[in-house]
Amino acid sequence: TRRRFERLVVKALKELPEEIRSLMDNVAILIQATPTPAQLFEVGLEATVRDMVKVGYHMRRSEHAEAIRMGQEFVQQHPPASVIGWGTVYSALAASLNHTKRYSEARKLCEVALAALSPGDLDYVIMYGPLVRELGVACAGTGDVKRALGIADAYVARLESAGEHALLAHAHECRVRVARMTGNQEMLMNALIAMRDAADRAASASVIQQAAKVTQASLRATHEFNPETIEEAQEEASASSEATPPGGFAR
Repeated sequence: TRRRFERLVVKALKELPEEIRSLMDNVAILIQATPTPAQLFEVGLEATVRDMVKVGYHMRRSEHAEAIRMGQEFVQQHPPASVIGWGTVYSALAASLNHTKRYSEARKLCEVALAALSPGDLDYVIMYGPLVRELGVACAGTGDVKRALGIADAYVARLESAGEHALLAHAHECRVRVARMTGNQEMLMNALIAMRDAADRAASASVIQQAAKVTQASLRATHEFNPETIEEAQEEASASSEATPPGGFAR
């Protein structure tokens, strides 16, 4: 959090040698949420950050071939935890792999990424939750439905206990996708109801709107309930949304 980061800055300043601190009486310490383009350029990260943004951009526009190409290049150059924000790129790449039915590749990618995280890291759900979601979808796509549901259920329980309703809707969407992929209509209806309930409790217009789109696409898909129709309808719902984290709920 910003407050914790500020405490770390204060701690670092206190640990400076006295001869350095004595020269900083008139120095203003500014803490910014994000670095400026000039600062990124100075440390050689401007191109990296630009590429990170582009992967999520192409994924949200359903330009999956480009998202996969750029995402795979990023993964080759940046192992897990090697650069701030890496998780969003990995999850966006996994989402595009799942949407193009390359489930085995998505599963391997998510498993490698999540293995690099500690239990404490996983508390940052907004950063790493999408990796959990895409792993669940990938497991369903590779036929491991039991594990897919176990991942989704654990994710839902964790967010429910934390009162994270917007992200909880995201987690229920994972169950919606698994149900649609496996043709389980009862599970689908229950997941849709839970997703809409979480969206209402989140009281976020964008989350409620996305939940409505996913519901409409899912109900249309039930008329011809097969994996191909299901995934095409999910693609339509995901492509029409505009915001939040790559791989996140309101795409």
